[in-house]
Amino acid sequence: MAVHSAERIVVEFRADEGMALVRLNSADVREFLGRSYALVPVGQEGGYLDVDADLAALLRDA
Repeated sequence: MAVHSAERIVVEFRADEGMALVRLNSADVREFLGRSYALVPVGQEGGYLDVDADLAALLRDA
């Protein structure tokens, strides 16, 4: 794992309606990703997520 000195990560979201910038603490993001990869190994995401069913459920409940 590479070590970087940046304290913050900036994520930019864009949509037709506008834009949002989100600033995140780098240490928090590293911790979150480490726990995520421990639970769901890289390349195995499809076995843990059914995007079509989840999207259908969201739209049904909306």
